[in-house]
Amino acid sequence: MVDYARASGWAGVAVPIWTLGLMLLATLLSPSFAWTVNALSNLGAETDVATPLTIWVFNGGLLTGGVAGVAFGAALWLGSEHVVERIGAVVYGLSVLAMAGVGVFPQDRALHFPMAAGFYLLFTVAFWCYGAGNVIIGDRTRGVVTIALGVGHLAMWVAWVQVVGLAGGGLAIPEIVGAVVFGGWTVATARLHLWGDRALNRPNS
Repeated sequence: MVDYARASGWAGVAVPIWTLGLMLLATLLSPSFAWTVNALSNLGAETDVATPLTIWVFNGGLLTGGVAGVAFGAALWLGSEHVVERIGAVVYGLSVLAMAGVGVFPQDRALHFPMAAGFYLLFTVAFWCYGAGNVIIGDRTRGVVTIALGVGHLAMWVAWVQVVGLAGGGLAIPEIVGAVVFGGWTVATARLHLWGDRALNRPNS
């Protein structure tokens, strides 16, 4: 039988690797993508840096990774020990659905910007909520680090908008930094739900 609890934990390891891997592959497959000029979303729509292959790779990675990421949101919920952590888990689930929405609605679609902005904003809020829940139950170090990642991520975007602007070149740079923050935290937290003190094969303390 499938161990759904363990599978949901493994989703937290696999999804960031899969999604980031396909995202970076799309940049390599593009004939002219430049980190200092383009946005990552340029790879998923009919633009001068995209090809039919980059469109499939980029959007497909976001869509499949986002849908599968909901499973890790379930792992966060099941392993939570406080209602504030559970709120963070729900917001995390919404963030990965927004990520999937970026793949469904490429750059040339009206809903693209709300989906893309929603992903970055929602996972930041998820970090704050989940980290606050950690602190409440006494897991202060983990909680403070998680909250700090959310604060740092938001500060990066505020600084970028003030200095460069959303219409400026090189939007791919803060986008990939945000994606790495999201993916790194997800993988690190997934390890706790597989082998650490949040492992789903034992009851919560």
